[in-house]
Amino acid sequence: MIAKKNRFTTKIFDRLFRRSKKMRVGNFLFLISEARGDARFSAVVGKKTSKLAVDRNRIRRQLYEIIREELVPAGLHKNVILLYKGAKVLENPAEFRSACKQLIPLLSCK
Repeated sequence: MIAKKNRFTTKIFDRLFRRSKKMRVGNFLFLISEARGDARFSAVVGKKTSKLAVDRNRIRRQLYEIIREELVPAGLHKNVILLYKGAKVLENPAEFRSACKQLIPLLSCK
């Protein structure tokens, strides 16, 4: 799990969900906006991926772990909402790890 200072509150999440810039990498849609303070991150997995909450939560936990390892230490000053748009359960999180590595240079230069 990521630190509390790097998580969204419901109020901020709803506002940024509507106003963010969208960037698609593979099966992942990143909603990105400028952060006023600490960078904040969120992962969303829809019911189209899996009807079972157990599977969606497992995917969400895997995504948060990779966010904690890859995006938080990168020192980005962005708010990032991640939507997993894959049609199947994410068995290998390496796909997301490579998507994060592609995204970090794009976020740091803007």
